[in-house]
Amino acid sequence: MHAEIVYLFRHVLLRDAAYQLQLPGDRARLHALALALIEDLYGGRPPVPPPQDPGEPLGFQEHRTDPFAEELAGHAAHAGIEAAPAVANLYLRRAAQDAGRRWRLETSGKLWRQLAERSTGVERGAALLHAANMALDAGRSLEALPLVEQALALFRSEGHRHFEGVAWGTLASLNRELGRIQQAEAADEAAMSIFRETGDRRGEGTALGNMANLLRQSGRVPQAEGAYRRALALHRAVRNRRSESIVLGSLGNLLKATGRPREARRLFRQALAIQRALGDRLLEGTGVANLARMDQASGQLRRAERGYAQALAIHREVGDRRFEGVAVGNLATLHAQTGRPGLAEKGFEQALAIHREVGNRRSEGIALMNLSRLQGETGRAASAEAGFAQALTLFRDSGSRTAEAVCFCDFGVFLLDRGRVEEARAKWRQGAGILRDLGDTAELQQKTVAMTAACSRAGIPPLAEALDEH
Repeated sequence: MHAEIVYLFRHVLLRDAAYQLQLPGDRARLHALALALIEDLYGGRPPVPPPQDPGEPLGFQEHRTDPFAEELAGHAAHAGIEAAPAVANLYLRRAAQDAGRRWRLETSGKLWRQLAERSTGVERGAALLHAANMALDAGRSLEALPLVEQALALFRSEGHRHFEGVAWGTLASLNRELGRIQQAEAADEAAMSIFRETGDRRGEGTALGNMANLLRQSGRVPQAEGAYRRALALHRAVRNRRSESIVLGSLGNLLKATGRPREARRLFRQALAIQRALGDRLLEGTGVANLARMDQASGQLRRAERGYAQALAIHREVGDRRFEGVAVGNLATLHAQTGRPGLAEKGFEQALAIHREVGNRRSEGIALMNLSRLQGETGRAASAEAGFAQALTLFRDSGSRTAEAVCFCDFGVFLLDRGRVEEARAKWRQGAGILRDLGDTAELQQKTVAMTAACSRAGIPPLAEALDEH
């Protein structure tokens, strides 16, 4: 292995030295030759894509040159031919899109930033916004912030109102991830105002759905439900079927949380039917998982396990590492519930590794919380306590109020089982109070049952009842 590393190091040095010995004109001709040979070998140059629209999903038709797109961009940039800048930008864009759809988020973001540096006007702004979205998906919200702000300033200076609205919407999502609910609402209202001004009902529906997410996160459940239903009507009016299915899933989760499982299941089925009709495997995996969670909550554990396995297979098929991690974690919770702690622990650890790989901090916290609960149940108190504390930090950083509340409640049960009654009481009050503020009756009921059982084991009056008295 040592000899191989030495060889590779020397090979790179020799290659760079040989390259530097070439005259600039010769280098350019070699780059042009390499570009032409690779294109000829892999089916020619891909077609020129339509102008970027950061408000629309990135359509992507695979091409045989895609595995070499980044390399081809480099050859084109140094080829010294008249079309070099346009060809380099073509391949940079394809390389960025290909990396993004494979969840190589850091690479995709780097390539979008490179494309932004080579572009002007709205094309530059669109590339910046795509780079911001890659950082946002990777959980690097602070890194995304200046990119969105640059894109927003550029769209405003160009007078491109539609793109400005899209940028405001991205800024709203970014602030929501950072837990800045007021700033998020202000940004989303700015986006909605622009979409209404320009008659963009599709964009208005998206902004309204985002507002519903904000309202739910901040505990305004009736207002959130109304906003989801208005967004749903808008998406149906403009026949935006993909966004319709997303809102159906979000509304279904709200109904499930507020004690309306039958209606929630109906909406989940509607969403899944649309996703399958569209052939959208990315969303289909999420739709299958939503129904599996319903089955798990209603005690249909074998059907839930089949659903989680199906969702996991879909996420792996499409290369969606982010939701693969979520699916692995879901399956692990079922293994824990059905008395398979070894499988459960292995699953939580796998999920944790994936979430850290893609930078999904909220899901990292959920996997860590579930692993800590299992460690507490299997006698590893020190590891469990440290994990609960770390998970709470992750939830606060990502503004995940429901997950934070659940973690407080589980931490309370853990502490009570170790005889630390007052600490347990304090954690329980924090968690149960947040769940009540959010209107999450289903989760509160589940956690109340767990705390009541812990109180019975400890031989003390139920802490949940003590909270009710206040």
